[in-house]
Amino acid sequence: LRAVMQQTRAGTGCTCCHPVIRRLLDE
Repeated sequence: LRAVMQQTRAGTGCTCCHPVIRRLLDE
C-alpha cells in the first residue's frame, strides 16, 4: 500500500483506481 501511495504522490499511480488511497489523500 505504501508503495502505491509513493507512486501516486510521484504522479505515476492512478488514484482513481485506488478509492481507498483517494480517501487517505483527501483526509
